[in-house]
Amino acid sequence: MKTARLMTILIPILAFMGLEVLSMESSWFYYVLIFCNLVIFSLYFFTRNAKTDKFWLTALVLPFLLLNSSILYSSILTNNFLIQLLYLFFLGALFVYLRNLYIYFFKPLKYKAQSLENINFLISFVVVFYSVSGILGLKNFIDLNLWQIMIPIVIILFFTLFQLFWLHRIKFRNNIIFSIILTLTISEIVYISTFLPHVYSIIGLIIAIVFYASTGLSLLYLSYKLSKIQVKTYLSLSIISLLLIFLSSRWI
Repeated sequence: MKTARLMTILIPILAFMGLEVLSMESSWFYYVLIFCNLVIFSLYFFTRNAKTDKFWLTALVLPFLLLNSSILYSSILTNNFLIQLLYLFFLGALFVYLRNLYIYFFKPLKYKAQSLENINFLISFVVVFYSVSGILGLKNFIDLNLWQIMIPIVIILFFTLFQLFWLHRIKFRNNIIFSIILTLTISEIVYISTFLPHVYSIIGLIIAIVFYASTGLSLLYLSYKLSKIQVKTYLSLSIISLLLIFLSSRWI
């Protein structure tokens, strides 16, 4: 138990230190990438200490996605202050996530209902934003075909959705069906967005909002908690957010 608790502190700090090295010495990119991913992979031993494999997928996949999407998005940013904010968010989000995971596994009596699910949803939203923005942003620097853009986005969307539904204890069959449907739907929106002027961060935020609304409503539906009020709330928040983005953004 002490080892697992120590891992909730060491893993975020070590990964954060790797990101800081990357910000200072970009020529070490591949070394840092390998190091940070090995640090995240050590979460496998965290789940072994918990003596359960029930949530091994969530415990490993979400931090892996957060790490690599953070590296991807930071690689297209030019403002060092924004990069540091991104790294600090990574540090805080990963620590809170692992802390809640530790309490869930080892101190269930202290666990607050939905706390792990809520931080998971927030991180998943950020992962989608970082990933879509980063991949579309790379197109400005690297000559990529459309299929080369869509394939990684489809893979990231599917695994993000799958682990999110997994954590919410959605049945495997429903998980697969909804993960595929939402992945294809959101990917189609990403595909259409590639014909818009390439303001990659704005497009990434739009896709993240679509992800938020569609996934939130799907979780409520699969949990038999969906109501008209909740549908109106999700749609209203999403539409208002999208309108604010469209009205306040410069597309050219």
